[in-house]
Amino acid sequence: MREDTGDLATRSAKEHYMRTRPFAFYHQATCRPEEESVLSTNGSYPSGHTSIGWATALVLAEINPVRQGEILKRGL
Repeated sequence: MREDTGDLATRSAKEHYMRTRPFAFYHQATCRPEEESVLSTNGSYPSGHTSIGWATALVLAEINPVRQGEILKRGL
């Protein structure tokens, strides 16, 4: 569910910006060569991992409002 949320949150922006991933721009290999062909054709910005982390922090902050400030600070 978290990965789907991150994907949905970033898909339209990635399609709009289509920022080339650094490994593709610099023609460098990655540590995951089996994924390079897929990753080189989708944008690197905005980051799906960042979106997943922030979405998770927002949910956790709602669940635990006493520690909301700490959670959101870590979620950045």
